[in-house]
This record gives sequence, structure tokens and C-alpha cells, in this order.
Amino acid sequence: MSPLSKPVQPTTQEIADAMIAQFSIEYQQTTSFLPKSFLRIVAYAIAAMFQVVWQYVGWIFLGLFVKTAPFKETVINGTPVNPLVFWGELIGVGVPLDATQSEGDATITVNVQSGSLNAGSQLINSTTGVIYSVQSSVALDAPTKTIVVKAVGDQSGGDGSGLIGDLTAGDELEFVSPFANVARTATVTIVNVNGEDAETESDYRTRVIERFKRRPQGGAAGDYIIWSEVVPGIVDVFPYVGAPGEVDVYVESTNPPDGIPTAGELLAVQAAIEQELNGISFGRPVTAIVNVLPITRTGFDVDITGLTGVADLPQTQSDILDALTTYFADRAPFVPGGTIPPKKDIIAQTAVAGIIEDVVTAAGGVFTTAAVKEAATPFQLRTLGTGELSKLDSVTYL
Repeated sequence: MSPLSKPVQPTTQEIADAMIAQFSIEYQQTTSFLPKSFLRIVAYAIAAMFQVVWQYVGWIFLGLFVKTAPFKETVINGTPVNPLVFWGELIGVGVPLDATQSEGDATITVNVQSGSLNAGSQLINSTTGVIYSVQSSVALDAPTKTIVVKAVGDQSGGDGSGLIGDLTAGDELEFVSPFANVARTATVTIVNVNGEDAETESDYRTRVIERFKRRPQGGAAGDYIIWSEVVPGIVDVFPYVGAPGEVDVYVESTNPPDGIPTAGELLAVQAAIEQELNGISFGRPVTAIVNVLPITRTGFDVDITGLTGVADLPQTQSDILDALTTYFADRAPFVPGGTIPPKKDIIAQTAVAGIIEDVVTAAGGVFTTAAVKEAATPFQLRTLGTGELSKLDSVTYL
């Protein structure tokens, strides 16, 4: 068998048939066709045992590697076993992240400056049906007051966690039971905690694999990424050597629309890096001062000239938009010792034209030129700067 050929698992019937054939050769007579014949019963019993052993050995083999380790929990000799989670705990990633409940500040208008708004008062987002609860009592002693709200429930009977309950600045929430002294509507001003869905198997496996590639090194660039990634909602981290004795850590989160982290997320990353106990940092090197900063997101425009020959122009333009959006969103700064290759920090006009070429050719059409612009100025190559990511602003057809 070739080293690259894939072994095919035999079925129980195939194993039993092979054994019956061997019995016939050994005894030099045809084995009885009766289902209850002794040799056939023995053959099927042994075949079933072989099948169990084959599957068990295969399960063990898959569990030896992070890329193939099963994620489903299995009970072995009374002990629950989840091979992938075992790998994650061994390397320091921990268990998959649970869903988080969104939390933020909202402003209310006080109609009568008297009394207080009690903790536990509920508001609803009429668009999503998610219920939010006021986290602490607030004295109604000014024309406007700020309250802290947190997702606590939804229409499906859940606790409001996940993306469904995620808040965005400008969202309007309405009190479930109107209060005489305050206006019915509250407006979200700041998001302190993003609502995140529970981590999927695919995302968790990727995180475990990346941790194996980024082993702790006593304060190297990769360590700052490891320390930061435990914070829910953090997508990526870019650490740089800053001023003498300082490290600048740029953070990207899931916060819409551009992944700019909230103030709460920046503080959480700072705490994760410091890992402070009794005034002593057990995370970062003692000589380093850490500055946690938000990433920046630069928009780029693409002009396409002479697009013709496609049967479904709107669909082709939609496919081009999707492909270019993915390309620009995938660009990111390269941090030596921190970023896992390949490098994706260069935006190239040739790469953009190649993406358009693939889509247009598949649609049976052609185009003349593709120009990439920043602030209306075309360029051929553009390297992303410190903590800078990119996005597609527009596609124009000329």
C-alpha cells in the first residue's frame, strides 16, 4: 500500500466474510449457509470485536493530535473525556469560552427630580426582544442620569448572552414598566462588555493550535498575545517595542463596526497582561511599562474600469464586493515573533486585481483596470503601520 493511500475501514460483514472464507480453506469444505451455524456465529462475534477495537484505536489516534482531536465529551471507565479540551488545558488555553452578557452605560431623562431608580428595573430592546436590568440604584437628582444596564434575558428564555444581546452606542431601550419620574426611553452611550456567543469548536481548535505555535518565552511579543487573548471579545493583539522600557499593545475586538475595543476591554486586557496580585505583576516583565491601545482602521477604495461580458452584472458586482471585503479585512500588521506567518501587512494593487480577475473570469466576463486608492490617491503597494488594520470603503465601476 502506498504511504499516501488512505486505509479503508472494513465493515463487520466484510471481516466476517473474510473469516468464513478462511475457515472454508482451513477445513477444506464449504461453511454452512445457515445463519445459526457455529462457524458463522463465531465469525460474526469475532468480527464485531475487531470492529470495536478498530474504532477505539482510531479514536485514540485522532486524539493524539490537536488538529484531529475529538471535541465531543466521551465517558471512558466512568471518567468524562474531551480530548481537544484536554489539549487546551494542557497548553494553557483553558476551556472554551462561554457566552458573555453585554453591559453598558445608558442615559435616562429625569422628568421629576425626586426619588431613585431601583436596581433590577428592567428595560427591553424592542428590535431584538432582549431584556436588560439596571445594575445599581440611581438617585434621580439631575435632569439626566447614567445607569448601568446588563442583558439578563431574551424571548427564547435564555439569559440574554451572546450576540443577540450585544449593545451598540445609540441603541434605544424602553422600560418594561414605565416610571413616573423618568422618560420611558434610555439611550446607550458606552458599551463596557460586548455580548459574545459561546466559542465554537472551530474557533477553540484554532486557538489551541495557535498557542502551540506561540509557546511562552518570558516576555517576548508572543507572550503579550497569549496573556491578552483570554479576554472575551478580543480578536487579535499587536505588541510593539515602544519608548525605552515600554511596550505598546494594540488591541482589536469584535466591537462593531471596525473592531475598535471599548474602554472596558482595554482595561481587561491591561489586567490580563499585568496579572497583578498584592501589587506584584506576575505577567509582564518587571521592567516593562505596558500601554494598551486601540487599533486604527484605514479605509480603502477600489475603482474598476471596463467590466463587461458577465451574464448577471448585479451578482458579479456582489461577488466582487464580498471577495474584496474579505481581502481587506484579512490584512493585518506583522509583528516579528508575535504574528504567525504568512505576512499580511501589505496591500498590493496586483493582489486586488487578481481577486477581481478570479471573480470576473468565473462569471465569463472581462475588465480593463483596477485601481486601489487611499484618500483618493492611487497606489501600488501600501504597508500597514503600527496597530493599523484595513477595510474596504467602496467599489466604484467606471
